Amino acid sequence: MPDYSVVVFDEAHELEDVATQYFGTMVSNYRLEEFVRDSDKALREAGNPSTFLPDQLARLSADAGKFFDQFRGKEGRYSLRDLGEALEVRRGPVGEVPGLAESYRALLGHLAVVQSGLSSLANPSDEIEALVRRSAELQDEMSAILESVSSEHVYWYELRGRGVFLWASPIRVADLLRERLFSAVDCAVLTSATLSTEGNFQFIRSRLGLDRAEELILGSHFDFRSQAILYIPRDLPEPREKEWIGHACDQLEEILAASQGRAFVLFTSHFQMRQVHRALKSKLPFPMLLQGDGSRAGLLEEFRRTPNCVLFATSSFWQGVDVQGDQLSCVVIDKLPFSVPSDPVVAARIRHLNESGGNAFYEYQIPEAIILLKQGLGRLIRSRTDHGILALLDKRVITRPYGRSFLASLPPTPITHEMTEVRSFFEKRLKR
Repeated sequence: MPDYSVVVFDEAHELEDVATQYFGTMVSNYRLEEFVRDSDKALREAGNPSTFLPDQLARLSADAGKFFDQFRGKEGRYSLRDLGEALEVRRGPVGEVPGLAESYRALLGHLAVVQSGLSSLANPSDEIEALVRRSAELQDEMSAILESVSSEHVYWYELRGRGVFLWASPIRVADLLRERLFSAVDCAVLTSATLSTEGNFQFIRSRLGLDRAEELILGSHFDFRSQAILYIPRDLPEPREKEWIGHACDQLEEILAASQGRAFVLFTSHFQMRQVHRALKSKLPFPMLLQGDGSRAGLLEEFRRTPNCVLFATSSFWQGVDVQGDQLSCVVIDKLPFSVPSDPVVAARIRHLNESGGNAFYEYQIPEAIILLKQGLGRLIRSRTDHGILALLDKRVITRPYGRSFLASLPPTPITHEMTEVRSFFEKRLKR
């Protein structure tokens, strides 16, 4: 990027996660595959007559496959420390997978051999020199992930599709942002519709290392008091109770009958989304779309052009989705969107806060969930002429003390606990 003195971050509530990714280190099976493929192509284009490097690249590809295959299993994010002691490297226990240490060392060894072979080629092209650097980077980054001892980082891996992604992520990015961003520019502007919690910026400032800032909270230009109603049923079990699914499905049938479909039903987990969708598939008389059955853009387009449609979706539809008009007249959220505490990055942040003398639940988990809930509910009212029902199928927001923090952070929307008011709201709209 060219030099700049002012930076503006839109959707700044995402800045911590973006910075965590940017300042982290990641190696994946895809990166190794691309390196082998690019090296093979560069050698062919250079007219290399030797079979030594092509043979070494084939061995490197095989070693990479063996190494990454040992991480495969159920999709998700997992701590590398949970693997046990297989790697026997300086950082200590990171794997009880037989042969993992050996395949790791074999992979590093072949990367070094390929690097040496490429660097020894006569009159190397720019592409060959770039591949030499890439090989060194891959070795350094794998070592940083699998052999480092830093208490400032969390070491984890993700399984997604056929991809295996190994990560070393900073637990706290506040100091990094303060040093490398905020102190390096004349002005930084952070803006988002969901940047505040409970009417202040304390949470976002603490997470991003903003010691001093000018602050401004502007009221919405939408009239939530007349455009929407927030429905929170009192008689539901709590989401952790096994009876919740059945009661939630009953509530959804009534809500969607009142709205005549035209709804997003947003979930905090794929498992719960599929469970509810399966239970309602034969009961709802409306077209139903399920995240995963098509691309995000494709599902949105189909939702827009299909009358009375209902979309069942998870996290990727909570933000950045804009459907205006009566086609989207209801947004239902299954439960308060607390991050999964077993997620390795979330767990590391919680542990760091608690060990520093803080209270992670109130200082991190609740404010983060508030911001995500505001994002999800924000899918409904997208223009001055939009009207609809916001429904939250989680009574903890009215029965638990921390629920007041959520309600105090939401737009000033009338709250009801009665299905009759939901029906009445839509009946009045349909008569117009």
